[in-house]
Amino acid sequence: MVRAILYIEIAAGSTSTAHQLEHVSLMNCKQLVLHHGYDEMIVQVECNDPESLNRTITDSFAGIEGVTRITTCVVIRS
Repeated sequence: MVRAILYIEIAAGSTSTAHQLEHVSLMNCKQLVLHHGYDEMIVQVECNDPESLNRTITDSFAGIEGVTRITTCVVIRS
């Protein structure tokens, strides 16, 4: 199991981006939104393995229009 805390920056005026981030399909990962602001989100993501975490970040989150930057703050293997 791999857990990560993500800081996701959202472009100004991208009103539907936060909603899309909260409801995106994450394959074999789960997410918990820890903070939701106007132009940012902090999300905890838990995946079965590091490869799934990487795919989730690069394909699922980064692929949403309006996401400008994703910073991975913490990765914990358990």
